[in-house]
Amino acid sequence: MIMYKNNKTSVVVSVYNEKMLIKFTLKSIPDYIDKIYTELDGFPDKTFESIDEMAEKYRKIIPIKQEFNSGTDAEIVTGYKRSLEDGIDIASSYG
Repeated sequence: MIMYKNNKTSVVVSVYNEKMLIKFTLKSIPDYIDKIYTELDGFPDKTFESIDEMAEKYRKIIPIKQEFNSGTDAEIVTGYKRSLEDGIDIASSYG
């Protein structure tokens, strides 16, 4: 695990209809980030398949899938709660 100043870090990425950009977005997150929580809800396009593909390649990507669209704020809160559960010291949102 790569740490930032001895802290475990995470980023919460709220995603909706981002099939074209999600891989670029996930690859652009700095290496010192330990976990990337991708909160996806409503998923009318094939974004989740792209996230799953990235998660298989990069173990630090954690897909969180919701069947309904709860909105960006709720997605970020869910990602922050997951960060707390996983013992993350510093969490932020991205996107």
